[in-house]
Amino acid sequence: MQVCVTGIGLVSALGNLKPSWQHLLNGESAISWYQPFANLSPLPLAMIGKTPASIEQLTYQVVADALEDAKLTIPLKDCGVVIGSSRSCQAAWEQLAQEQMTSQSKLDTEPEYKRFDILNETLTLEHWLDTLPHQPAIAAAHYIGSFGPVLAPMAACATGIWAIAQGFELIQTGQCQRVIAGAVEAPITPLTLAGFTKMGALAKTGAYPFDKQRQGLVLAEGDSVLVLESEDLARRRAAPIYGK
Repeated sequence: MQVCVTGIGLVSALGNLKPSWQHLLNGESAISWYQPFANLSPLPLAMIGKTPASIEQLTYQVVADALEDAKLTIPLKDCGVVIGSSRSCQAAWEQLAQEQMTSQSKLDTEPEYKRFDILNETLTLEHWLDTLPHQPAIAAAHYIGSFGPVLAPMAACATGIWAIAQGFELIQTGQCQRVIAGAVEAPITPLTLAGFTKMGALAKTGAYPFDKQRQGLVLAEGDSVLVLESEDLARRRAAPIYGK
């Protein structure tokens, strides 16, 4: 069974699909100096806004763009979703950890009868299930109204290509006729920046991967998904086909 690409969604620090492509053709970069956290030194980063992006908002935006490009409207009840993320909701977990440390420092100085109230005031655990690693895929499935398969691969830098491969297999094996597949990343968090800095992996001035003076990588926010469809379905609805 042939699998076709009928829609593309992309959000980057250069904009969405068409602006990003045009900026790349013009040789333009979105890398600039940022200091998103006061306790960490400025670094060259590619950020969508002045503050770290929300992974959930990135997911909604890129899925909406891909569906518009594919000329599809929601709900899509039988559509599979394969959206991965190597960092996923790490920013939320770091925030929870910070709140826990803050509450612990208060607990150490307060009498025991006040400790329960302090925990309630400082820890926001009400929606912790919404911060699990599969949340971008779940959010996308809810957004499109899907009751189909939902997968959330995590494979570091290979997450996006693995997601596309899994989406391809869902269609090839007849489990779905249509799948939204890709990856979303919002990696600008204190722990991520500190960890890569400690490893000496982050560039100090910019990204020059093919240069003798290359320094390392530059972290960036962004996401991209493809709408994959069986060729039969795509041709029945006269969908635009980017490739097979």
